[in-house]
Amino acid sequence: MPEAAERPLRVAAPRLLALALLVVALGGVVLIDVLPRLEAPPEREGRPLLPEGLPPEPHLGIQWRDKTFAIEQTRAGWVLVEGGTRSPIPESRGADFARGLREARVLARIAGPEADRTEFGLAPPRGRVRVEGEPAVEILLGASNPPLTAFYVQVLPGGEVDLVGAALRIEVETLAAMAKGGSAKASE
Repeated sequence: MPEAAERPLRVAAPRLLALALLVVALGGVVLIDVLPRLEAPPEREGRPLLPEGLPPEPHLGIQWRDKTFAIEQTRAGWVLVEGGTRSPIPESRGADFARGLREARVLARIAGPEADRTEFGLAPPRGRVRVEGEPAVEILLGASNPPLTAFYVQVLPGGEVDLVGAALRIEVETLAAMAKGGSAKASE
């Protein structure tokens, strides 16, 4: 009887050893040949939208269309401040928006401060983001470009009209949907 129990192991052991050697050999090929040829992630093009960055615990005043609110990071997490009411929001919402501001890059300089802002949806602006700090920075949010891949912004003080990727606008719209007085879809 012991011979019958040992037999499958004797048959399977060489196959398992061959499979292990094959896995090690493929891993070696990937390590030696494939990994060195992989390109490093591309550096982000363009200059940062906010050259000074964000303060460590940012307070961000936001106005989007008919809604005015703020988000701020506290030790307890991110908080939505609206009409004197403070309510916690998911950490990912606040962190995603802050990361979007930190990582936003100017794709192109469109016009100087003397430009007709109406042409870019900046007079009046569709929204604003105010970064409290020293110095305070206000970002005016305008219309989208024709292919809808970016939108026009104007960073004050300064005032040049720049083009920034649409991801930041999506983050603003997502936060606005969380604010009271949102559309029926946002409250359901």
